[in-house]
Amino acid sequence: MKKRILSLFLVFCMVLGMLPLSVFAVEVPLGAPFTAITTDVGGTVTITDKGSVDFGYYSGISYYHVELPEGATEVYVTYSADTTFYLYNDAAYAYSVSIPELEMGYASGSFATVGNDDGTRTVTIPVENFVLSDGTGNGIALEDTNWNPVNLFSFSYAEGGEGGSEEQIDCPFLSIAVDGVELADDKITFKTLFDLGSLDSSYAYIHEDVPYYHVVVPCGTTYVDVTYSADTNIFDYGSDAYGYATELEVDAVSSATVKGRTFKDAYTLNEDGTQTVKTPVTGYTFDENGYGMAITLEEEGGTYEAVCLFSFEYDKRSHVYTDVVTVPSCTEGGYTTYTCTCGDSFVSDYVEALGHSYESD
Repeated sequence: MKKRILSLFLVFCMVLGMLPLSVFAVEVPLGAPFTAITTDVGGTVTITDKGSVDFGYYSGISYYHVELPEGATEVYVTYSADTTFYLYNDAAYAYSVSIPELEMGYASGSFATVGNDDGTRTVTIPVENFVLSDGTGNGIALEDTNWNPVNLFSFSYAEGGEGGSEEQIDCPFLSIAVDGVELADDKITFKTLFDLGSLDSSYAYIHEDVPYYHVVVPCGTTYVDVTYSADTNIFDYGSDAYGYATELEVDAVSSATVKGRTFKDAYTLNEDGTQTVKTPVTGYTFDENGYGMAITLEEEGGTYEAVCLFSFEYDKRSHVYTDVVTVPSCTEGGYTTYTCTCGDSFVSDYVEALGHSYESD
């Protein structure tokens, strides 16, 4: 009898091992637009259907709160094949929504997506800026092709757990402002601790573990005012400050190129001892292929260490267009070209050619 029970148990274990992993997938609420949620550390994910909410111009948006395992920094959400997104180079965009006030803003940066063979699409959401504390914080709502929210997410960690952003350090700056207005926290994303320089290059120093932040700014922004604490050792001379620029790709963690940069007439020592440096945005954004440059101040003395690396991105929903009208001629139609200060442009408002108008003698 014992042998028979043991045999049955072994058969059960074999069958269990042959089942697909999806059998053990997290339970997804009925009617949700997504089919699965996983994290970068695995573990158990708990999804709570919070019902429908209204925010901004939108009403009846499905809201889900996701409880994450300890150490999770990224969430991978797989959406059904009939869910559409506003995409740019396979990156999705999103709204941020304050919880519990339900006030709408724009989420920082873009969110990588991957189209799957079965027609579904998986979106990667870094959760750092969307974790609630005591029920308050920011949620995230991805946009569909018509810029409508797909659904709202907020996150928290299982009781006793916390995030796994071990690379995150004390922020080396106090604030970032555009035209005197401080940027919201969800516009500033800590990326990684960056390694700058290479022994294979002619540059004398290597800067390791440089804090790297990516910043979303309104279209037309040419520089931001970054304010540092009084004890930040900025290499300055009068109203000038000095630093480095580097070439890099999106999501890079190191770069071999180091080029000296002068922040001309950019340094201000404030009355309270803090220091503000006008930091250029123009030239330090990524192109459509994911290549670009980033910029940092340097410390004075020693090995002239890099202070804090910045790259920038224009908020594509804040375009400020100027229009140039091309008037129609007898044979050519007219049109209007709209160009934003960030370089984005499109042509619209076509009119037909006027046609010939002959006069008799």
